[in-house]
Amino acid sequence: QLPNIELLRKSSHYITIGTDSLASNYSLGMLEEIFTIQQHFPEIPITELFQWSSLNGAKLMGLDKTMGHFSPGSQPGIVQIHHVDNTHKKITSKSFSRLI
Repeated sequence: QLPNIELLRKSSHYITIGTDSLASNYSLGMLEEIFTIQQHFPEIPITELFQWSSLNGAKLMGLDKTMGHFSPGSQPGIVQIHHVDNTHKKITSKSFSRLI
């Protein structure tokens, strides 16, 4: 079951996206998590979803000084996402990612 994301968006807390275990998911992929949220909440901009899965996660873990963003001295992980619907700025069912 999905959380009440609209309620979370109205709060002052950072939202993060992650995977916990196969007990609650069919897959452990972040892209699948983003795709699922996007399917149920299409009004949420992809840029916001990407922030939830990068910078906000780094902030939660106390690693935002060096991870989750591009700036001098940081060590971001870079993920290239293929088959994005650039017209609508959406992940598709054919999207896949690879770590660069």
